[in-house]
Amino acid sequence: MGVGGGFALQPLFRIVLDSSIWSMPNILYGSFPDCGTTYYLPRLDGEIGMYLALTGKRVQSYDILRIGLGTHCSSVEKMLRFEQDTCRVEKGNMDEIMNAFHPHTHVPLYKSAIEKHEDAIKRWFNKDSLYEIIEALEKEKSPWATRLLQRLMFECSPLMLHVTFRLQRMGRYLNNLDEALQLEYRVAQHMIKSHDFYEGISSRLIKRRPPRWQHNDIFSVPNKLISQFFEPAEDLELQPCHPTIRPSKILLEDMITN
Repeated sequence: MGVGGGFALQPLFRIVLDSSIWSMPNILYGSFPDCGTTYYLPRLDGEIGMYLALTGKRVQSYDILRIGLGTHCSSVEKMLRFEQDTCRVEKGNMDEIMNAFHPHTHVPLYKSAIEKHEDAIKRWFNKDSLYEIIEALEKEKSPWATRLLQRLMFECSPLMLHVTFRLQRMGRYLNNLDEALQLEYRVAQHMIKSHDFYEGISSRLIKRRPPRWQHNDIFSVPNKLISQFFEPAEDLELQPCHPTIRPSKILLEDMITN
């Protein structure tokens, strides 16, 4: 969840346990989904990424695999043997290691919320603005749409909803993880100076009360303020890594061969 949820998307192989839960609830704390999710979430099918980014909803193991956040599933017992198995592989054969796991998990008796509402999620969240998403949810009148609407309007930071929406749309056009991390780092430099970030953390984690956001709703957030989050942060820009390679794959191969 949170930072861990973002880092969990970066390895080449992402093993899911039957008990696994994934979410990026940052929006509830006056923050935004980071750690590379600006690159990964927009590439999920059917606007699932936008839905997860804006609502911070949790995803269970079956859906983690089904929507592409995970690649393999495992029992706890197999994971405990994972380190021993990797040490026995002689030539860094990644496929041989991963054959112990499977690209599927148990199928639940009932459809999950995401599976049940996939078409609706695509219809509601495939919009050109945050305002249109809210309007679509208001028109739907279904119990699930009403709950999502209440979460967006009364629990999430109005300012960071706008920032998150823009990040997710920009993420479609990023070329790699490096670009996403640079963009997120820039936005974070502005976020840590904002009222909503401190309010979200202090109210939810310390004072245990509903946050008092800077703006009453998404309609009262000035466009100029939203745009400021994407302006270069003076000399605090994150420098790109070189070369752009997934380090997890290199480290795992080195561990196996050495």
